[in-house]
Amino acid sequence: MNGNIAENNEAIIVGIDVETTKITAVIASIDKDFPEILGLAKIPFDGSFLTDPGMTSVAAPITADAIRRAVRVACTEANCSTPLAIVGISSIAKSCNSEGIVAVNGKVSHDDIQKSIVAASDFNIPNNMVMLDQIINSFSINLDAIEGIRDPFGMAASNLAALSHNILGIKTQLDLIADGCRLGGVNVLQVTSSELAAAEILLTREDKQNGVCLLDIGGDCASLVIYNDGALKYTVSVPWGGNYLTEQIRFRLGINVTKAEKAKREFSKGVLNDEQSELIRELLDREFLVLCSHLDTELSKSGLENDLAAGIILTGGTSNLPGLSDTLERILQMPVRRAEFPTEQWLNNVSVDYASAIGLILRGIKRSGASF
Repeated sequence: MNGNIAENNEAIIVGIDVETTKITAVIASIDKDFPEILGLAKIPFDGSFLTDPGMTSVAAPITADAIRRAVRVACTEANCSTPLAIVGISSIAKSCNSEGIVAVNGKVSHDDIQKSIVAASDFNIPNNMVMLDQIINSFSINLDAIEGIRDPFGMAASNLAALSHNILGIKTQLDLIADGCRLGGVNVLQVTSSELAAAEILLTREDKQNGVCLLDIGGDCASLVIYNDGALKYTVSVPWGGNYLTEQIRFRLGINVTKAEKAKREFSKGVLNDEQSELIRELLDREFLVLCSHLDTELSKSGLENDLAAGIILTGGTSNLPGLSDTLERILQMPVRRAEFPTEQWLNNVSVDYASAIGLILRGIKRSGASF
């Protein structure tokens, strides 16, 4: 599962985002002045079984087939063989903060920094989970006499503490993704959080400094990624997503799931008849309030509800539903806007639907030590 871009002499990398409704793959060159996107692919995928332990025996082959098809399409467009991959998995199972303290003899060394980071990862992880991401937000020295340090190297200290935000994933789900990649012929450099990958490309430095919540609404859940003072402060997923809304529409209109999904999409485009449109509008108005309740609870838990000057940034397919942003803005009393890519040449004419896969590429570039 581990590799190194430089060691493998690879000039290209693929970001593969595995969601419960689709798999996206983006291939990019990383040996120029900036990343160059070479190939894109989006494959429909019913990944709802990934969280069902009873489906373990069939999940890996199904996942492998979808990953293989997505990578094949992207590689064909890029005219390349399968490169090393950074794989993202959606939904944040659990997150927590931790602190790792080590003694320092005089001045902080690189070895001291690494030991404090390792110490911050030494906490009781539930048996059914594994560490998916560890983000070191800052350091403190001399038992918090000096806090909020970004780079403590060379500072005089008697002890050093690394302050970490940790994201945990469900072990069986990650194993299935890993098996699917292996069976699909993909050499994986890292498996990480799709939500953090999306934040990598969709949030500016100013957003993170001023306080922002990236709300990624997928098929099975809505994930919150909250930054403040330039650091990741809170991550969580809530049970509200596109598949849930489709089921509510199915029940309300008395139709099957396929027709309900079609009705939801047509409502978004404004092409439903008046009667159906009114019924779905009433349903969504109610369900938007349910989402607002979830968000209000989690924002309160984060303690940052009054520190999000940049507001909420919406991404994910379900976030396109008409009226959602207006409802969030009115109920939560903060600015809400749709996610957009930064105005950079290499992202011209690329849909924001590929945000997570592109963010995965950026994380892969950072891991390789390249800079752009």
